[in-house]
Amino acid sequence: MTETVEQDLPEAEELCPRSALGRLFDGALLVDVRERDEVAELAFAECEVLNIPMSEFQVRWPEIPEDRDVVMACTMGERSRIATWFLMHQGYDRVANMSKGMAKWLEKGFPVTGDPASFVAETGCGCGHDHGDDHDHDHDHDHAGGGCCGGGGHGGSHGGGGGCGCH
Repeated sequence: MTETVEQDLPEAEELCPRSALGRLFDGALLVDVRERDEVAELAFAECEVLNIPMSEFQVRWPEIPEDRDVVMACTMGERSRIATWFLMHQGYDRVANMSKGMAKWLEKGFPVTGDPASFVAETGCGCGHDHGDDHDHDHDHDHAGGGCCGGGGHGGSHGGGGGCGCH
């Protein structure tokens, strides 16, 4: 009989791009899990970045150091959240996810290499809402509590009270 072992893991720490940038300036490593073609079009800049695409993550995750802070990122924060949980399950305790990923990083005007216009064309306005055929982006959907953190989710970084200046 197969026995299931339950492991209580804490919630993944979510950082808004401003808080993530602060961590990166303090020496954290940014792990970008977007695919190579995505990174070739638009990449995070002015910080140490390790690109491990999700398609290669299951094999390459041991390349991520356990002895330093790590910020996981992707386009909207979903793939990187999965990678964050995976690393936590492997025993990493200095890993956080950048919520809203490259979309919010770019919106905040943080440094990138590549063509930001191609990114916006592919992902829409960056709010995470599926606009479907709404190409004029009249934003009739709710952005309430949007901040760069989605209105919360700062984890323990600064108490979620907006001290990062992103709300």
